[in-house]
Amino acid sequence: MIDTTILDGDLVDLAERLRRSEVSPSEAVAAALARIEADGRAFVAVEADRAIAEAKRLSALAPGERGSLAGAPYARKDVYGRAGSALGAGSPLRAQAIAEVTAPVLSRLDEAGGVDLGRLQMAEFALSPTGLNAHTSHPENPWNPAYPPGGSSSGSGIAVARGQVSFALGSDTGGSIRFPSGMCGLTGIKPTNGLVSTDGCFPLAWTLDCMGPLARSARDCALLLPIMAGAGLAADAPGSVLGGDLRGITLAVPEGHYAEGLASEVMENLAATIEVLRGRGAHVIKTASPDMDIVQIMSGIVMAVEAASVLGSYIREHPDQVGPQVHKRVEPGFHFAATSYAEAIHGRPALAAEWIKMVMDGADAAILPLLPSTVPTTASTLEQASEATGMLTRFTRNLNYLGLPSVSIPTGFDANGLPMAVQLVGRPLTDMALLGIAEGFQRDTTFHCRRP
Repeated sequence: MIDTTILDGDLVDLAERLRRSEVSPSEAVAAALARIEADGRAFVAVEADRAIAEAKRLSALAPGERGSLAGAPYARKDVYGRAGSALGAGSPLRAQAIAEVTAPVLSRLDEAGGVDLGRLQMAEFALSPTGLNAHTSHPENPWNPAYPPGGSSSGSGIAVARGQVSFALGSDTGGSIRFPSGMCGLTGIKPTNGLVSTDGCFPLAWTLDCMGPLARSARDCALLLPIMAGAGLAADAPGSVLGGDLRGITLAVPEGHYAEGLASEVMENLAATIEVLRGRGAHVIKTASPDMDIVQIMSGIVMAVEAASVLGSYIREHPDQVGPQVHKRVEPGFHFAATSYAEAIHGRPALAAEWIKMVMDGADAAILPLLPSTVPTTASTLEQASEATGMLTRFTRNLNYLGLPSVSIPTGFDANGLPMAVQLVGRPLTDMALLGIAEGFQRDTTFHCRRP
């Protein structure tokens, strides 16, 4: 009998058990494959033979030689290339596309002892904050099938929430790590732009794309991010503040843009989250928001133009095989003037500096809503797809344009039993410090420990 409860804790716990030889890599992978066999809808393809062979190789090593992940099973969003495996990006047009190289971030995880189980479902070309894909059945939130799991890294959120893997990889161009993390009750980080290599990954908008993990806890992400980032994080980022003591930390709560139009449950949840952080010693200040309309416009231009450049050949040559949502979001990118794109790129540093000055006002991090509302039903997002996209991305996509790190943490449940979340945002390269603040919050709460 396979003991699937091996995967019920977080990654840090599992890795420690693997290092102590309480569990072998082969047992951990067998547990993951058993759970996937019971319900594999989160996966595009399970690469079981390779995973079993890798787990067997790691099991034969002394525990101290297995790396920091020590044989923990994970899976990847279908934008990460692994040489010899398909790289579908959520589109039937890429069903036969084979990756020629392995993404460096996967190589780093391999070297650290992670065992990759295969490719996860996602929105078509990574263009849906709910995870909906016109070519597949709509993914279901593990907490309630009437709701979406968040996207575009939908399979990543589902697989971790269901305990099928100890962590999963996602990509985030406007919220696509943070949405499934928030909607599925997980912790996820969109790193500082450029911190984690995007080499070997299928792009959407190359100056906005960020690669990162979805996991159970902030301490899981703090274990994973340095591995994924490699030397860049070790050389440039401040040390982690893992330990839970937030005395001396100042958190900014911006008014204006980030406080307007919030559902009452979101406001109440945000206030409760702030009180927990205060209880940990954090000092909280009120700040202002800059004019976000111009940031919205500029980020929209960059997103549309870069996506049109990447996806233009698919749309022009196979228009009937590209979903309507992709058409609608990419089409404007064919028509913006080159000067508009140049202005949007040129204006980014000044807009980012203004955002940091006004929103953070000297604070160590800002705490923002992830969504302005509770999770909408799948039916409502299908009926009003454009409106849903605009609403859901209101507080997330601008951070990709500004290049700032953002951590999504689970902070409660709404009246329908769906997870709620906030995001912690900081200056560039304060990723680990943000995870430290999140870990402090998680020491006093159990939202990240609950299972669907």
